[in-house]
This record gives sequence, structure tokens and C-alpha cells, in this order.
Amino acid sequence: MQDKHVIILHCEEDREVFINKLKFPKTVFHVGNNPQPGDIVVDKKFGYQRLFATWILEHYDNLPEYVILTQAIPDDHVVEPLLAMDCTFTNSWGSFAYARSMYNQWSTNWVKIMPIREIAHFLGSGFHNDNNVSKNLYYFHPGEIFYVSRKKLLEKPKSFYEKIIMLDNKEFYFEFLKSDTK
Repeated sequence: MQDKHVIILHCEEDREVFINKLKFPKTVFHVGNNPQPGDIVVDKKFGYQRLFATWILEHYDNLPEYVILTQAIPDDHVVEPLLAMDCTFTNSWGSFAYARSMYNQWSTNWVKIMPIREIAHFLGSGFHNDNNVSKNLYYFHPGEIFYVSRKKLLEKPKSFYEKIIMLDNKEFYFEFLKSDTK
């Protein structure tokens, strides 16, 4: 069996639906009232990316074979999430949020536009010949449910994850946009 760790963002969802059924080690980031023992209480302003990057930094030298990031009840995006996570992963990374595309998963009211060109350059993974593309090229859908291998995570230095955390800070983000997009 593969070594997997599940990172979950939890608010008020019923833990019996998914969290308590997981057979893999897990970290629960809790937003709101009534955290359970072992939960890590976080500010509701923190994004998934920040929590994921923070967890990676804290475990960078001792990562499991695969890390899974999910919301507390992934059923609205994934058919049989427990079964999907129990499968043998064969890629370095993958998304679980593919099984419900016929529903309203991709509606425009869920979308946040992000200036990927500037962010990609800030993170050190800029594109070649990207001067003539739209600055608002990338669309981000909330509710990420995916897995990433240790090997893939270690391709980036710790500074990469530190920059992701910086980008989740609204003050830094807006100052970054003002200074870098002129």
C-alpha cells in the first residue's frame, strides 16, 4: 500500500461523511467553531494553497510518498472519493475533481481570475515568449481535490512554497500586482 497523507480543510461539515472514514493519516485544518482534538485551527482568510504550502514546508524533509489535498466533503466533486484515494496512484500528480463535470461544477460564479503570467514569474516558473498573452490567462476553480507525489513536491525548493504563502496575503498580493504589472 502506498504511503499517503490527506490534508483536509474543514468548517462545519459532518465528519462522519468523509473525515472519520479515512484510513490514511490526516491533517485537518479547521475554520470556525468547535474544532476537534488534533485539528489545526486556521483563519478563514487562508486559502487552500497557503495551507498546503505551509504543510509542505513543515514536512519538507519527511514527506510521505503522496499527499492528498481535499475539502471536508468531496462528494460534490468526486464520485466515491474514499475509493479514489485508496487506488494505487501511478502518476506524479492528479486531480480527483473530474467526475461531476456534467453538473454545475464549472459555473462562472465559482471562478476567480488570477494573473498567471506575473505569478508564474514570481514563483520562478515563468513561461517562454509570454509577453503577448492576456495577463488574466488562468482561471482558478475553488474546491481543489488532488494528489501530488513526494518526488514532484521536492522538485521545487522551500522558497517556492514560501512564495505561495506570501501570495495568499492580500496586502502583499495587491502590492505585488501594482508593482509587477506596470
